[in-house]
Amino acid sequence: MAIKEWIITQLSKLTKNKITEESLFSEIGIDSLDLVEHVSDLEQHFDIEISDEELLNIKKVNDIIVLIEQKSK
Repeated sequence: MAIKEWIITQLSKLTKNKITEESLFSEIGIDSLDLVEHVSDLEQHFDIEISDEELLNIKKVNDIIVLIEQKSK
């Protein structure tokens, strides 16, 4: 499964809202605590590390997709 599909599938478990790459976390009901917990799962799954500074810059689903794609190379 590609990174984008995996992330959207995982995020879909946290909300009933439809999630797309352009979805803002604030609009789909995922708060900062949910995001921190999810990022921990992402770090383990993709064997990467996301800094607090990088986490603060994540506003929409595509932000995290791009970040993980960059770190997974």
